[in-house]
Amino acid sequence: MAKPPPEPLATDLGTDPSALRVSRLRSCLAGATLAMVAISWPLWVDLADFPAVPFVRWAPSLPRAWSWLGPLALIASLGLGLTQRFGRAGMAASVPIFAALILGDQLRLQPWVYQYLVIASLLVLLPALHSMMFCRLFLVSIYFHSGLSKLDTAFAQEMGPLFLTTLARTLGVNASRMSDGMSLLMPMGEIVVALLLLFRRTRVLGFLGALSIHSVLLLILGPWGLGHSTIVLVWNMALVVEEYFLFWPYRGRPIGPMIWTPMTKLAGLAIGLLCLLPFGERSGLFDSWPSHALYASHCERSRIEATTAVPDALAPFANRVPGSTRWVLDFTRWCREVRGVPPYPQRRYANGVAEWLAGRVIENESRDEVTRVSHWRRADLLNGERAASSFSGRDEIRDEGGRFWFNAHPRDAGKRSDRVPSQGH
Repeated sequence: MAKPPPEPLATDLGTDPSALRVSRLRSCLAGATLAMVAISWPLWVDLADFPAVPFVRWAPSLPRAWSWLGPLALIASLGLGLTQRFGRAGMAASVPIFAALILGDQLRLQPWVYQYLVIASLLVLLPALHSMMFCRLFLVSIYFHSGLSKLDTAFAQEMGPLFLTTLARTLGVNASRMSDGMSLLMPMGEIVVALLLLFRRTRVLGFLGALSIHSVLLLILGPWGLGHSTIVLVWNMALVVEEYFLFWPYRGRPIGPMIWTPMTKLAGLAIGLLCLLPFGERSGLFDSWPSHALYASHCERSRIEATTAVPDALAPFANRVPGSTRWVLDFTRWCREVRGVPPYPQRRYANGVAEWLAGRVIENESRDEVTRVSHWRRADLLNGERAASSFSGRDEIRDEGGRFWFNAHPRDAGKRSDRVPSQGH
């Protein structure tokens, strides 16, 4: 019996409609990611006045003067990903470059970077039919877990009402007429969209629902709403286009059957695992962003304080506690303004930043509690309560960092570097 012909590669654009969709998806993904990397360029270089907290202690790093090589190589590979002839090779080169940069700094594992790594790997390694099927499943997982992460008391009390009032103000609607329970319509809508996108017969409805969700998010997060970063707007618009290529029906039938090779079976197991791991986020088994807990209110929180003085570079982001000599670091604003992105939402990352700060403030010989970090664990699903703990002084903060699975120490934690100039306030 003759063997069936092999499935055509994604470069056979003239004969296979699936391959054409994959090619356009690849170009959209590479172009949007290139734009977001360019917007967030301070994220991809090493800055003297901002700590790097690697995922693992042994992560290699270039001298600070050479740290531009990584983002330049990344931009070049993403640029190749836009081309038809070298698109697959460019995207294949970008994945290990991204991985190496992320290993050197946890902050770089932004949600849009994680999405790129997964989808780009599928587009590079698999034939068109398999890559489209697994990309669909992964995007369904994003909507499902994003919605599930917000169905709790914390979102209903915090981020939900903020989103609701912002949307009402943007649309010119009286927010007082909206009930508090309406804030849960968005996460419920995300779950419904995920279920609609999962099945072939309802994909068009699912895509229209996803389009509605992203349109609402653009109103809430855009300059006319909460004024979040341009990256958030680019990512939301890019997701709509990518989902069109994946979920909107197209004419023509793919050439040849789906042939399950060891690589496609391995990819299926990997995507299945990535879709299941987010269920462990609330118990601390998986990080919030890779679990698609985006704008969820239950995630871990931290507060970093200093006594008397902070480095000059941090002075604009230090707010004095009323009636106290302590200063609280506005961590989120510092991260957004210096690196162009929000901070990584895990306690271990904030703990590493606090250890970095503790090594740089002017130590007062009469006190050893110059720097303090307070952590709040994930909020309870039903009552929103959080367990809290605080650690003071560099040694205590460093000891706490040693209790995490992944690295929680800044890159230069083992070095005794000169203190940068500081000033009192």
